[in-house]
Amino acid sequence: MNTVVSIRIPKSLLEELQELAKENHYLDLSEQIRDVIREKVTQRLKQETPPQKEQPTSDKEQIINELKKFLKELEDEK
Repeated sequence: MNTVVSIRIPKSLLEELQELAKENHYLDLSEQIRDVIREKVTQRLKQETPPQKEQPTSDKEQIINELKKFLKELEDEK
């Protein structure tokens, strides 16, 4: 369901958004505004979400990773 939101913005900002909409080949200004909001929300979500460690995809990879970790520990003991 779509909701109508009414905002007041400076004329200079409106002109910038209209120019962006034209450059991005949007049919109307609403599409450009939605895109700007979507980008901002996506950026924020990426900042809030901690990067996750990749899990090995197989037992073989897991064993190799554990061996590498073990070898590093042995080297650090020297």
